[in-house]
Amino acid sequence: MKRCLMTAAAIAFAAAGCSAPVCQESLAPSLTSERLEDSLQATGAGEAKEWRLKATLRDLPKLWAASGAIQDGSLSILASVAYQSAPFGGDGATEMPNVRVTFDGHGPGGGQADQTSKFPGPAAARFTLRLFETCNLDGQERCCRFGETECSLPVTLRLERLQGAPFPPIVVDFSAEASASVSSCPIPGPSSQLSLEVEAE
Repeated sequence: MKRCLMTAAAIAFAAAGCSAPVCQESLAPSLTSERLEDSLQATGAGEAKEWRLKATLRDLPKLWAASGAIQDGSLSILASVAYQSAPFGGDGATEMPNVRVTFDGHGPGGGQADQTSKFPGPAAARFTLRLFETCNLDGQERCCRFGETECSLPVTLRLERLQGAPFPPIVVDFSAEASASVSSCPIPGPSSQLSLEVEAE
C-alpha cells in the first residue's frame, strides 16, 4: 500500500513538472532603446547632415512561434526646428524652412510626411520607420532572419534644409529611439535587449 502511494505521488509530481508555462503572445514585453540626441545647423538650402545608426536586438528566443517573435519594431525620430537667433519661431505660427527627414534615402513610408511643417512646433515632428521585419524568404534584406538570436539593422538618417533665403539660419534638434515587442512564445525565456547606437564614420 505504501509503495502504491509513493508511485501515485511520483506520477503526480512528474505530471506537474511536465506542464508547460502559459505563454501569451499578446503579453509580449515592450522594449525601448536608449535615446540618442544631436542637432543640425543649416544656413542655406541643401545643407544636410547624416548619421549612421544601428539598432540591435539581442537574446531573442531560441525557438520562435510560427508568427514570428518580433512585433511592432520601429525607429522614431523627433525633430524640432528653431531659428538660431530671436525670434526663434518653432511656435506653430512662424513660417520656417522645411527640413526633410529620410532613412537610407527614402521617406518614412506608410503615408507619413517626409519633412517638417512650414509652421513647425510647438510640439516636435515625429517620423517613424518600421524595423525588425521577419525574413521569411531567401534573398530578403534589411530584416531579421527567422529564428536567429540576434539581429542588427543599420539605418542612415539624413536631415536636409530645403529652402534658403530669405529664411535665417536654423538649428534642428532631434532625438532617435528604437522600440519593439518580443514574444518568447511558445517557450518563455530570458528577456531580450534592445540598443541603438551611432556607428563610427
